[in-house]
Amino acid sequence: MKILLDTSFIVSLFRENDENHQKAKENAHIIEECDCYITNYILNEVITIIAMRTKDIKITETIYYFMLDNFTIINEQETSNFNTMVMKIFKKYNKDTFHLSFIDCSLILLYNEYNLDVLVSFDKWFKKVEEIKTYEFI
Repeated sequence: MKILLDTSFIVSLFRENDENHQKAKENAHIIEECDCYITNYILNEVITIIAMRTKDIKITETIYYFMLDNFTIINEQETSNFNTMVMKIFKKYNKDTFHLSFIDCSLILLYNEYNLDVLVSFDKWFKKVEEIKTYEFI
């Protein structure tokens, strides 16, 4: 199975005081059992959040190399008209009371472009997105 990992899952996996840390640990087996993908944006978000919250460059660097060693990193800019296509998704999902970030919308696009099977995220609003299947945590 090919899975796309969101920032929320990766950060929760490594931050013991994160509210979803235990749930992430209980589901960490998917990293070994599946082909895991992240995007450059996700890598950037994870490194930024970990560095800001831990203030520890060694931990941040360890997590950086873990991601490089264990995940296939999708380069968003290899997708033709990437930003324009993300903007279409962004416009679709940013109405009334439901809003997704531009990066979250990019995940929807890349999920479909790379024929991925499941998105792993603790962000509950992804369940409202019809174009993707989200992971059911145990």
